[in-house]
Amino acid sequence: MTEDAPILCRVGDENSYKILKLDKNEVSIGSPEDATYTISSQELSQCLIVIRRHGDTWTVTDIVSSNGICVNGHHLVPLSSYSLQDGDVVQFGAPTSSRGQRKFEYKFCYSFTVGNLIHYRSANFTQKAFSRYRPISLISTLAGNISQNKRMRELEEKNKELEQQLQKHNLAIEKVQILLRSKVKPILQSNKIKELELKNKELEQQLQNQNLAMEMILQDRRRERASLLEEINESHKESTEAKRQALQVKDDVLSNFTELMDVTVQCSICTEYFIKATSLNCSHVFCNLCINEWMKIKKLCPNCRTPVTSMTKIPALDKCIDRMVEQFSDDFRGRRHELINQRKGNSSNKQVRDCTKGSSVNQNNSTDRGRGLYKGKTTHDHKNICWFSSSSKGASTYKGNSNNEVKGTD
Repeated sequence: MTEDAPILCRVGDENSYKILKLDKNEVSIGSPEDATYTISSQELSQCLIVIRRHGDTWTVTDIVSSNGICVNGHHLVPLSSYSLQDGDVVQFGAPTSSRGQRKFEYKFCYSFTVGNLIHYRSANFTQKAFSRYRPISLISTLAGNISQNKRMRELEEKNKELEQQLQKHNLAIEKVQILLRSKVKPILQSNKIKELELKNKELEQQLQNQNLAMEMILQDRRRERASLLEEINESHKESTEAKRQALQVKDDVLSNFTELMDVTVQCSICTEYFIKATSLNCSHVFCNLCINEWMKIKKLCPNCRTPVTSMTKIPALDKCIDRMVEQFSDDFRGRRHELINQRKGNSSNKQVRDCTKGSSVNQNNSTDRGRGLYKGKTTHDHKNICWFSSSSKGASTYKGNSNNEVKGTD
């Protein structure tokens, strides 16, 4: 009795596990005890290969393998199936050389006659004894290969016949197509000309419509541009007018502010803004240097003629004046700074000198506001004193009174 079934035939001189018959739809090979073919070897600590049948096709799958499985030298992806062809070499186990050889290498043989194998097994031959008949199994394998080659040649001949028939069929179809083209070509040309003429008219109409649309867009853009330019001009005019008004308001505010400061924080002796403001017991305020120089001549208030009994400095007023002066021009702030430094330098010297010694009164304290000097005599000591301005109301009043007193003494 003979039976054809695929086998895995071991390659090499190893006699153990020489032939593995694939007589089931699913055959497992590896180290587990429940495998179809259990291979006890230290080289297979973890290895399980499953070969399945799908109709006339056989596939091999690496379920779990520490060293992996190769088919014809190509490493398989774990849990992925690979279709086996007649003559494929399946390799697994530890590598035995740098060329990629493995401990276990099997050749897949699709057709195998197992009559002798059944005979030997029925006679209770051991695996070792069966390995002595290795030439018989190889001859069977070669016979299967010859049969396979014969089948391949027959298929190639049939394939050539089919290709020839296909070429003849293609030639016939090509002839029919040429005939159809020769008949249809004039009709197609006529229809194509009509289609081109119609398409040309459509394109011309589309072009006219596009030109009209572009002209309308250009007109809209011109109107928008003119409107935008008009808005820009109006905005520029409004901005210019607003700036002019703002400058005018600023000038008015500064002018009013200057007038307010001239009235409220101006020393009636030197007509400058208070420098180290000092208040008398009568509440009139003067520069510290001015009132000290005045007190050397008279012990009366220059404004109200009240006897001076106390003088008090007002630092808060000095800070307020400094902040107000910051709003003025740089030139004015610079001149005030020079005046303050000059007052500090002259604080150790007499600001008012004895006119009987022939000293002339200088005009160092005159500023850009046109302040001049004035001389007069007192009724008590007949010495000349100096005022630094004739524009101050208090200074002018006292100047007239002093002149009258001087005339009375003469």
